[in-house]
Amino acid sequence: MTTASLARDSTPQLRFSSLLGLLYFATLAWQPYPGSAAVKGLSIATLAWFAWSMGARLLALGLAASSLGDVLLDIRTVNLFIPGLSSFLVAHLIYTTAFYKSWQYPLRIWERQSPGM
Repeated sequence: MTTASLARDSTPQLRFSSLLGLLYFATLAWQPYPGSAAVKGLSIATLAWFAWSMGARLLALGLAASSLGDVLLDIRTVNLFIPGLSSFLVAHLIYTTAFYKSWQYPLRIWERQSPGM
C-alpha cells in the first residue's frame, strides 16, 4: 500500500474522528447533554478502528481503552470515576508496551560518547 493510497483510504475515518472531536468541544457549554458521552467516545474509538485496520493492534487497544475511559468519565448519572481512571491506567500500560515493543535500539542514557566517535 502506497502512502497516497493509505492517505486516501484513511481520510473518511480521520475526518469523522476530527468532526466528532470538534463537535464535542463546540458543545462543551451545554454539557452534559444526551449523547455527549457517545460523541466523546466515538471520536477516539474511530481512531482505534483506524489503527486496527492499519495493523497497529496494541495502539488500537490502547485507544479503545482510552475511549472507554472518556465515556465512563463523561457519564454523570453515576460515579464512574474509578472505573474511568482504571481504563486510562490500562490504556497507558498498553501504550507503554507498544512503545517498548517498537523500540529498536537499547536506550543507554548513562553512556556518554565523545564527539567524533
